[in-house]
Amino acid sequence: MEPLNGKKTHPLSAHALDVLRGLAKNGPRPAQEINAGVVRRFLCEDLIVLTPRPSPYRTGKGNVLYAEITAQGREVVARPENRPAG
Repeated sequence: MEPLNGKKTHPLSAHALDVLRGLAKNGPRPAQEINAGVVRRFLCEDLIVLTPRPSPYRTGKGNVLYAEITAQGREVVARPENRPAG
């Protein structure tokens, strides 16, 4: 998916990196629990894939889309400049 405003993009924000680290550490998470703009950015850069899985919500039956980190996403998390401070 090509970015809407051209091909030049800013580095990922601290929030986006935290979300990506969380996906790497804790596994897939419902995409609707993640900021929609962050999900779109991850999809544009092939850092995640969306897969349907059974809903974790008691009131919502059926499937929901889960965000799963890709190998490319794991590479971004592993870069020294993207590691958490401390």
